[in-house]
Amino acid sequence: MFPTSLDRYKHFCAAVEKDEGQAMSVLDLYITRVLVKEPDLREVCQNLGDSVHKGLLTLNLGVPISDEIWEDPQALLLPETLINATAAGKGRTKARTRQLPDVAPTLDSLLPRNPSFGIVAAVVREALAQQREEHSHATPANPDTVYRRLLQALHPTTGGTPGYHDPDHMNPIRAKLQGFKLLRDVLPFELLTTKTGMSSLLAFMSMGQGYATQQFLGQIKQRAGRMHFQKLQDCVDTFESEEAKQQNLLVKTKFDNMNIYGTANTLYSVHPSISIPGTRKRRTLTIREKFEPMFDAKLQGSYSALLGTLSGKDPSTSDAPRVRWDSVLHWIVKSGLVGFASGLGALQFANNLVLAGVASPPSPDDMAQWIHLHKGYGAFRGLQLLGFNLPRNASPSSVRAAFICVYAWLDHHLSEKDKDLVDFGAIFVEQLLCKIGRWQCIFAAKCGKEDLAERARKEFEKTVGWKAGENESNYDKWPIPPCVDRSVFKAIIDAR
Repeated sequence: MFPTSLDRYKHFCAAVEKDEGQAMSVLDLYITRVLVKEPDLREVCQNLGDSVHKGLLTLNLGVPISDEIWEDPQALLLPETLINATAAGKGRTKARTRQLPDVAPTLDSLLPRNPSFGIVAAVVREALAQQREEHSHATPANPDTVYRRLLQALHPTTGGTPGYHDPDHMNPIRAKLQGFKLLRDVLPFELLTTKTGMSSLLAFMSMGQGYATQQFLGQIKQRAGRMHFQKLQDCVDTFESEEAKQQNLLVKTKFDNMNIYGTANTLYSVHPSISIPGTRKRRTLTIREKFEPMFDAKLQGSYSALLGTLSGKDPSTSDAPRVRWDSVLHWIVKSGLVGFASGLGALQFANNLVLAGVASPPSPDDMAQWIHLHKGYGAFRGLQLLGFNLPRNASPSSVRAAFICVYAWLDHHLSEKDKDLVDFGAIFVEQLLCKIGRWQCIFAAKCGKEDLAERARKEFEKTVGWKAGENESNYDKWPIPPCVDRSVFKAIIDAR
């Protein structure tokens, strides 16, 4: 299957090592030319990729993956899914992953040593510094540090641009993501309380719109109504015409993005692939089939009922009660829409409505519960990296206590100006925890054996004489102090 000699690939490997962006752009151009000549290869390759991906995951789990689970690749990461799937086929795994009783944790059991907040401080410091530089139009003070490069999704040591580049994947400030700014540009927030505004938001998110599709969204801004579709046909016509136009272009404009949440997921493409009930076969949806459920009259009616007296009103001026974040989450999951029935699609739909002023923010307890139910995502891994003792079968109380320890530390030590810049709340802290794991992973992939969390910890814990707010004018300063005595968290943990 594999060549016995890799000599023929040395030149290409050397080119990638020297300049990954340039080398991969040449390969991308070649693949684009092939697809122009043989357009049917796109669907063949997609189906082959799905089959290989499913096969590898099946080997990893050791049990077959059902079509229902495969519909949402992110669901494979959910702890309950893994527990149920592996318990059926592996006795040893069943014993290892059995859910722990929801017993309140102790300080020693949850936090056996002082938390390693160095990587938190590094991520927040760089994000705050970048925000202040953008607001003042100042030249970045430290543009070439490892941390700043990671924030900007560049190679951490060379500063090169990778083949796939999306700074939103590295930014901990959810309210300041480029994708969220682009959403505001093409779909004014006052429309999000209307039936068609909700459908248009789903259309936007289901295509993975954001930083990677900004050129396409720039064209949409010139369209009458931008991305507010008054009816299903308007939405279908927009994407059918764009797809037809792209087929005749050698260099294509990206108008969907399967990697919107970091991992490729065909559900966020223009033609999702879904399983055929009762068979092992899959089929590709047409553009109309993809968007039709989002404009369903029953769905639109239930959304209006969900919003209550806020329905149809401008959230920036109305004093009508806001719908609860968890109610939005329950509603979108219950809808069963492709790409929104679980996981990150549902979470980010609810978060978008909060940041747009339509829904009320989640409490720390609400977000901690979500993290407990989705241990395969980045926030749970972030808590582990900070030193919290959380096995895969950690109890709800343990996850809640760990999350609130981080939340409380940031809430107490960040200055009010810092909190304003990061739009501090449970959404920010969850996003921050996700980025800790991603920064760690990207750094490890590019820089070999060096551990980013350990590097940041060593730098951070050298801090002497920390002063609150000092980072507001000196961007080299840390926004939070190191924790030198874990006992400060005892009251929080005991209360869980």
